[in-house]
Amino acid sequence: MFRRIPDNNSLFWINYKTGQPVLHMRLEQSTKLAFSLFDISGKDLGRFAKSVFQSGENEFIPNVSGLSKGVYVIRIVSEAGVQAIKFVLD
Repeated sequence: MFRRIPDNNSLFWINYKTGQPVLHMRLEQSTKLAFSLFDISGKDLGRFAKSVFQSGENEFIPNVSGLSKGVYVIRIVSEAGVQAIKFVLD
């Protein structure tokens, strides 16, 4: 599933081929992003990373060790806006 950050043509999607969620990003320009993790009830589980990602294809592998099975949300914050992407651990 593709998601767009408002006012930007950057794309974000989750890939499960590796057995764990991998956040893939296609960025049109170098972008500072911050990632936070929430459970499905909205409980803030902390910030994963805050970094500048280069234009083009990028990926981010969140550390999900220690999390139980369930639905989670990665919140991505950039200067252009905020995007949330759900993923499932099973």
